[in-house]
Amino acid sequence: MNPSHPVDLIAVIPCREGRGAEVLGLLREYAVHVNADPGCDRFEVYVDRDDSDRIVVLERYRDDAGFAAHIADPANAELNARLASLTQGGSQLQFLVGDQVG
Repeated sequence: MNPSHPVDLIAVIPCREGRGAEVLGLLREYAVHVNADPGCDRFEVYVDRDDSDRIVVLERYRDDAGFAAHIADPANAELNARLASLTQGGSQLQFLVGDQVG
C-alpha cells in the first residue's frame, strides 16, 4: 500500500477589472479558516506583482483526504459562490508533484 503524498497546488484567480482588492480581502479571510483545518499545511494568498487583479494562492494539504475535506467544506462552496461575480471564470488550478525519490 502506497502512503498518500501531500497535495500541492497553485490557484490563479483572474479578477474582473478593479475587483482584485475585494477578492484579496475575501481570500485573506478564508485563509484563516482553511489554515485552521488539520488537513491543511499551507494556504497562502498573494497578489501578482504586475497585475493587482490577479490573485495567486499556494496550497498544500497533508494528503488526498485533507484535500477532499477542503473541497467538501461548505465554506469552500460559499467562497466560490461569492467569487463568481468578481472573477473571470473562477480559479485556474495547477497541481504539482514534488520530488518523491527515496
